[in-house]
Amino acid sequence: MYSHTKIKSDQFVKLGKKFTVFLLLLIMSACAAPNAVEVAVEPNETSAIEIAEAEETAIPSSTPIPNPDQPTPVINTARPENTPTITPTAVLLVDPNIEIPTAHIRIHRPGPGSKVSSGFFLIIDFIPTGDNKVRIELFGEDGRSISAFNHRYIARLNQERVELAFAIDYEIQAFSELGRIQVSLDDEFGRPQALTSVDLILLSAGSSSINPPQDEREKIYIQQPFKDTIVPGGSLALTGIVRTDNANPLVVELTTEEGKVVGTALAGVAVEPGQAYGLFAGEVEYEVDEPTWVRMTIRELDRRIPGVRYVSSLLFVVAP
Repeated sequence: MYSHTKIKSDQFVKLGKKFTVFLLLLIMSACAAPNAVEVAVEPNETSAIEIAEAEETAIPSSTPIPNPDQPTPVINTARPENTPTITPTAVLLVDPNIEIPTAHIRIHRPGPGSKVSSGFFLIIDFIPTGDNKVRIELFGEDGRSISAFNHRYIARLNQERVELAFAIDYEIQAFSELGRIQVSLDDEFGRPQALTSVDLILLSAGSSSINPPQDEREKIYIQQPFKDTIVPGGSLALTGIVRTDNANPLVVELTTEEGKVVGTALAGVAVEPGQAYGLFAGEVEYEVDEPTWVRMTIRELDRRIPGVRYVSSLLFVVAP
């Protein structure tokens, strides 16, 4: 009885030792499992990183990352020889071949910018008008009249132009100043018909230095309306070409034979740099009760010396 119990105890002890060893192995394997997981995961993560880096390398970068250890290359772009250049084309506002009539009044002497002293000679020619009178005026730089007179002339029948010469005397207080010599003509009703002028340097003493005349064509050439035509409707369009050194508007007036002004306006001017002539255009509204002869005068104002620099005119009929 006793021995049988002892045998069972020995077997139980052996069985417990085996169970203990099994538990120890199980615990050790459980402790080693995380390490096994890390080992199994690490190759996959490394592979994924390498693939991502390969994909990023395959895509070209628009802005490369500079390497601080490598000097930045300098690229010199050589300009090719005979590189074509674009030259702006000037816009011709006025046909250079257009025929512009000779000015109604021409000043042959002195020319623009001449230095003159008292007693200088003025030589002019002009188309005679109905009142057979020409007016000469000399202005100082502030617009004051230094010398002025009227001269009556005799024109032969059908005489195209009259030529005259005058000695112009004057006195000024300063040693020199800017001046303007002006020649004007009126029609038989006393309306301004033509006026031209030349800028001078007036000397109180010394000898004159005379420049030659310049362009003697009409400075303000009226192209529309036409001479001796009828313009109805209460307004008229005017166009033409002008030789001027500024883009200031021109002053337009319509005057009847009785001296009544029935319409006024300003005509805009467009002048291209480097060209002798530009364009002018405008519209004049007028009021008349019946067809009426009018003289349209177009005046250029002087921007340096107060007053009028040039006048051109045209006769036609306006109707309601």
